Amino acid sequence: MRIVLILICLIFSSCTKEDDLSLFSIIQASSSGGTITPSMPLFDVNEANAQNAPNKLALPASDGQNQMMHFHVTEFDAPFKGYDRAGAGTPFTGNDNQVENPEPLFYDGANWIVLPGTTNPIQPTPASPTAYWADTNILLGYDGRLYVFYRGFSEPPTATAYYTYMQHIGELDADWSSQELVISRTLGGGAGLLSPSMIKDKDLSTGLVDVYALYDIDFDFDGTPTGTTSTLRRNEGVPTGSLGVPTSGWTTQDCTFTNVPTDRYPWHIWVSERLENGQYIMMVSLADYSPGSNTDLYMAISTDGLEFVLGNNPIIARGSGGWDNTRIYTGSGIFINDPSNYRFEMFYSAESGNVWGTGQTNLYLTPQG
Repeated sequence: MRIVLILICLIFSSCTKEDDLSLFSIIQASSSGGTITPSMPLFDVNEANAQNAPNKLALPASDGQNQMMHFHVTEFDAPFKGYDRAGAGTPFTGNDNQVENPEPLFYDGANWIVLPGTTNPIQPTPASPTAYWADTNILLGYDGRLYVFYRGFSEPPTATAYYTYMQHIGELDADWSSQELVISRTLGGGAGLLSPSMIKDKDLSTGLVDVYALYDIDFDFDGTPTGTTSTLRRNEGVPTGSLGVPTSGWTTQDCTFTNVPTDRYPWHIWVSERLENGQYIMMVSLADYSPGSNTDLYMAISTDGLEFVLGNNPIIARGSGGWDNTRIYTGSGIFINDPSNYRFEMFYSAESGNVWGTGQTNLYLTPQG
């Protein structure tokens, strides 16, 4: 039966998305020696639910103000430098982008701390007063090094040059590496390359080759609904000879969102690695045509890594008077593979009257049907 399904798909190119998912799972399992039929159910994008966190976390920021945002997290299969979890964020005290520098933290079982022997930020404020960093992301690479990625905006050289940078640290390294450019893009205007989210994945053309996949948002606006566009892109890069993240040779594909409300636009994203059931889970904040304004957090699901279907309702909406009542900005999560209670331990950044923070809650997933 499985061979017949493969032959039909290859000869007639008429597979449904469900067939594509089954075929991908077969290829993946055959290459890894695992089981062919995934035991994890498919999740319903419209049945995910979460509650607003009652308080923000105490995340140490280098300016001492506990206004950490853009906080993305990861969990290690085996302890890294003695820790099971790490995250990376930026301070954003009073909406000041001159303190918006990348700051990784590690969880010691009770508190989030700066890695002993290192200091934050790992990259200081740019010299130009019109340049800044933002939008952190964190990933343990194929090479066993921990990477922090972040967005850079700079003028000059031009007002529309946008960059994704990275720094890394290995198990035996005493400190973080120097900054390296991962990818850059020049646009016609607007907010530019936003919210880089890097995952380890297989290439989408064959499903056999290990790649790094960098998702980001090209957001362009002119202050009106009709002049605003938001394009999700997936950039694939083959690991270097040492299995590190490449700094060139990226191939780019446009992705699509379906079910986005009228006059709302994808703004900041985080994408999970592909789950055992073949689904990618995205947390995405939607803004109105004024960039980053009136944001709420939604979930989207993809089975092919390119088309993401958005849920009908926010998973986290602006609170009614708490620490998160102005903007819900970005989310990330640690997947808990518990068949009795599938969920993400979810971290999300939010604002209340120019005061920022990050809260923790659970995002519960419901199987389809």
